[in-house]
Amino acid sequence: ERQKKLEGHDVLDRVEDAVRMKLQEDKEESDDLMRRRTSVIVHGLTESTDEKFEKRKVDDEEALIGVLHRIDCDEVSVQNAFRLGKWEEGKGDKPRPIKVTLASEEQKEKVLRNTKNLQWRKEKSLEGVFIHQDLTQRQRKERQKLVLELKERKSKGEKDLMIANGKVVVRRRRVQEEEQTQQEVEQSTANSD
Repeated sequence: ERQKKLEGHDVLDRVEDAVRMKLQEDKEESDDLMRRRTSVIVHGLTESTDEKFEKRKVDDEEALIGVLHRIDCDEVSVQNAFRLGKWEEGKGDKPRPIKVTLASEEQKEKVLRNTKNLQWRKEKSLEGVFIHQDLTQRQRKERQKLVLELKERKSKGEKDLMIANGKVVVRRRRVQEEEQTQQEVEQSTANSD
């Protein structure tokens, strides 16, 4: 009987430890979310090859200002911006992403809303540039699973899919109609030239 009590305490201790660990992970995730609440990540922005850090930083700031201008976010206040990862001389083939911290969550939301404007731009300098919110490690893992599901479903022939609210969903009809209208405008412009 004493042995059963000891085993019961061991199980109880392990459960308490697991609960404590889960609570700690949840708190760390919550703190991480708070730190990232005004940040976005910019991918694909050409990286300067200058050897001097200060010159590269100025080049990045100018490029970032240009992107914000093109998406009608001139009034957005950038608090901090820096490249993620280590700079390696001569590695200009794939630019490192830039983490951008904005003045408020409202400004971040405006930037994310207006990034849709980037996809319609046909400027060579913006080709491959995209902006998304700064995700925690847990969110990135969940997003990665969704991207894989999206690719798999598209490869099986499904169309007009997108990721929204943590799910792969079919785009709303209004978005599809806007895209079709945009394509028709582009075709008629091309035909009139």
